[in-house]
Amino acid sequence: MKTRNRFYTTCMLTVLGMFLLSACGGGGNSSSGGVSVRDGLWGNAQLIETDDTGDANSPQIVFDTNGNALAVWPQGDGTRNNIWANRYAAGSWGNAELIESDTGDTFDPQIAIDPAGNALAVWQQFDSMRNNIQANRFE
Repeated sequence: MKTRNRFYTTCMLTVLGMFLLSACGGGGNSSSGGVSVRDGLWGNAQLIETDDTGDANSPQIVFDTNGNALAVWPQGDGTRNNIWANRYAAGSWGNAELIESDTGDTFDPQIAIDPAGNALAVWQQFDSMRNNIQANRFE
């Protein structure tokens, strides 16, 4: 049995009274699970990233007023860190998507969302000389 340490955990309370927990760890896996404030029962953890070439870490998560969520995280590909995102809607996670395509390492993604579900992710990206701030919008 392979043991993996979990770290960089993020937890948010949705407007619908649902907690969603996101955890990333040393083995490159990201997972999430939920608990209802009403019944206090944890749901099953779900893998929200599918690219296992490198470690995923430092997830950030936001919710809109309908209880949908967006998560972003940096994940290595064997050469550099990339920024990935996944959407939680209708009670399940979608497919993880790469949201940047530059060649430099990425760090510290942050995400914000408005009540309509539009989101903006920002992160640092190295261009071989300095770190720059990059952004991508989800509409």
